[in-house]
Amino acid sequence: MVTTNKLSNNKKVLQAQVTRLTNEIEELYLEKEESKKNVLHFMQEADLARQEAKRALETLDQSTVLSSAWTRISNLDDTCLTQLLTLLDHHAVDEWAQLRSDHVSLQSTLDQTRDEVHATRVALEEETKRANLMKKRWQNAEYQLEKAEHIIDSNKMTQEKEIRQEYQSKLNQSEQSQLHWKNQCEKLISQNALYEEQTKASKAKEIHLMLVNKTLKQEIRKLNREERELVNLEYLRNVILKFLERKNTRAQLVPILSTLLQCSQEDQTRLFQLTQNTITS
Repeated sequence: MVTTNKLSNNKKVLQAQVTRLTNEIEELYLEKEESKKNVLHFMQEADLARQEAKRALETLDQSTVLSSAWTRISNLDDTCLTQLLTLLDHHAVDEWAQLRSDHVSLQSTLDQTRDEVHATRVALEEETKRANLMKKRWQNAEYQLEKAEHIIDSNKMTQEKEIRQEYQSKLNQSEQSQLHWKNQCEKLISQNALYEEQTKASKAKEIHLMLVNKTLKQEIRKLNREERELVNLEYLRNVILKFLERKNTRAQLVPILSTLLQCSQEDQTRLFQLTQNTITS
């Protein structure tokens, strides 16, 4: 049970690690997409900068020709310069001044474009390094995730194996307990059958004893009746002897004789009259 709890806790920890790694992978994926967008943006800006630089170089070539002409003009003396200026009209002078201004502006734009190209290259290198770092982190996170999943699968298999062993042990114990109670049940059934046989024998014996008891009671009643009859005969004999011997007590013995002889009222009256006549005579 302790091992199961430990495996459950390890499983929870690994699941938390997997969740954290999954979140990190999602964040890295978002950062990778953002970095990819930034790289594409810098590449577009670099292309634009290259195009502008190309145009600036073309303009610079034209400006170089103009600059060479200007240098040659600057080397002329005042007389030649005055003659040249006389030949040029006012519109040409303005156009020349505009070209010179454009040359300066293009030179400044070219320098700015070169700086932007350099900054773009530096940013592109940084984004490339960042992308490589993110790729390494991504690979490391995937490795950690695979490792965690492998550990989870291993722990799951171990836990399932232990659970199966535990259930198998409980099943064996249950089978042993079932076998024990089955034996107990069979033993109780055999004891119950024996008790039923003993009960049947006891009932038969009880019936026999009841019959014997009934017979004995009848014999006892018969003996008691005979004994009472003997006692009554002896008592009757004594009463009759007293009745015959003592004339003066015969009237008192008439009810007793009537009871012993089970005389009717008429017989009792006749006995009473007989005793009266005997006393008178």
